[in-house]
Amino acid sequence: LIISVDRHSGKERWRINTSHSFGGGRGLIRSKKGRAFIVRRQNKNTTILTAIDLTDGEFSWKKKVDGNYLAAHSGLVMFTSHGGHKCFSIKTGKDESCPPKPARRNRFTLTQDGTVYSYDYEGYLCAKEEKSGEKKWQVPVRGLPRFAPMYHDGLLYISTYNGLFYAIDPEKVKK
Repeated sequence: LIISVDRHSGKERWRINTSHSFGGGRGLIRSKKGRAFIVRRQNKNTTILTAIDLTDGEFSWKKKVDGNYLAAHSGLVMFTSHGGHKCFSIKTGKDESCPPKPARRNRFTLTQDGTVYSYDYEGYLCAKEEKSGEKKWQVPVRGLPRFAPMYHDGLLYISTYNGLFYAIDPEKVKK
């Protein structure tokens, strides 16, 4: 069940019974530009992405998709699987070209001069091209990060919970 409530008065605006409309499937909802997106498994091999207009609760569009991760970016909704991603217009659901996959960010990320430096939680500090997400290099780091990397006078500084402190010159790291 999805219920829209006026945030000031608390009165219900509309409701959708998802157990009937969606066959009891689980959904992931992301709100972007007046749309809610619900993802559910229709059967073992089919996943449905449905856009709902948040002003009136009406279905805007539905698409069969293959994947498991939903994101919204620049007027597009992206549905990502291990094999890549597929993009649709948020407004119409029409297939669109996907932009290059941006570098992933988390709380242990630093962006400096078009490069994103982040921990990958497999023991590496990675440098990726900010716009394309293409990996430039990676350096092994022992221990979990305490803070995001810091950049000062051309060096990256990293500290870990096991007491190690790294100073790395990003220009001298071998690819």
